[in-house]
Amino acid sequence: MYTIIALFIYLGISSLLNTQDVTKIEYSELVQMVENNEILSIEIDDSGYIRAKSKDGIFYKTYAPSLLVDQQYVYGLANQGIEIKYVKSFGNSWWVTLLTIFYR
Repeated sequence: MYTIIALFIYLGISSLLNTQDVTKIEYSELVQMVENNEILSIEIDDSGYIRAKSKDGIFYKTYAPSLLVDQQYVYGLANQGIEIKYVKSFGNSWWVTLLTIFYR
């Protein structure tokens, strides 16, 4: 039992240490930044959250589930030289699922 608790503490601390400062913005602000050629890369997770990195190295987060289905717009972003990556959302991590099993 203590091993499981220690594992969860370790995973929690390591995930906190690996996080970067992220500024929350509205989707319209992200669109404006794309139009101004300020965005270097975009990560879209499977729940519709977007994390963008500006050319200045600043990270932004917003929500736009429409990008999950609007492939033409995403291809347009890639054609502008923006790196696009689809990632699995945080909520779907194996350890989150394991944690919910123990606390039901």
